[in-house]
Amino acid sequence: MEDPIYGFSAGVADQLLRVIGQTPIVDAANSHNNYTTIAVAYTTAGATGRSGTTLGTGTATLYYFAVSGADRVLTTQTVDVTFYNMSSSTVAATKFLMLLLVGDVWICNWEEC
Repeated sequence: MEDPIYGFSAGVADQLLRVIGQTPIVDAANSHNNYTTIAVAYTTAGATGRSGTTLGTGTATLYYFAVSGADRVLTTQTVDVTFYNMSSSTVAATKFLMLLLVGDVWICNWEEC
């Protein structure tokens, strides 16, 4: 099945990533799309918790999955972003997390049950 936006099949997209160095950069400052992007990130300091309707904040470094044979290796993009925490609990330091890019805002999308 072809990608409805770029017109590449999954196999062709994988080949293109290998050709261009396997470094898909996710960059909020240069993103002009109307859809949500999900990224893997690592935070060294964690994030504060939400207080009422005011979101907590933290910083994180974006990562991607490099291809190494049959393995996938977490690899830094050396791009640091500020993210906002929707949970009233803090985000622990030295943790990997998933961030959503909504417009130009990175959101840590978890909420305690």
